[in-house]
Amino acid sequence: MEKGLTKTILSAAGILLGIGATAYLVNYLSKEIKKNKAKKEREQREQEEVGNQPVNVGESSAKYDPKEDIKSLASYIIGWNVFYYPKEIGDIIFKLNDAEVKKLNSAWKKKYKKSLYQSISSEAHAGLYDSILGRLKSLGLA
Repeated sequence: MEKGLTKTILSAAGILLGIGATAYLVNYLSKEIKKNKAKKEREQREQEEVGNQPVNVGESSAKYDPKEDIKSLASYIIGWNVFYYPKEIGDIIFKLNDAEVKKLNSAWKKKYKKSLYQSISSEAHAGLYDSILGRLKSLGLA
């Protein structure tokens, strides 16, 4: 009888330990998911706020060379794309100050004969690029 009781107690302890570990893991993962979701929402809000900032008159684009950004943007916009790249395009546009965006648009227009706004808005799902188009439009580049 003692062996049976010991075996039952050990089995019960193992089951309780397994349930406790599972509960801890589920709790930990749910907290991580909530943290990641909050981080993404915060980054998106910050990105939208950057697009709504007023124009700084003192900004200069003298040192900015748009060649690499044009090359990157062209790989996302020009041609037939299976995927959409609002984050990648936004990262390029939102990292620049207003004068640099205008310089980028001028270089794009010179190379592709249409503005950056026209190129992005002609994408199949242009609604994905609303914040980017809003920034370009606020700078008078529409």
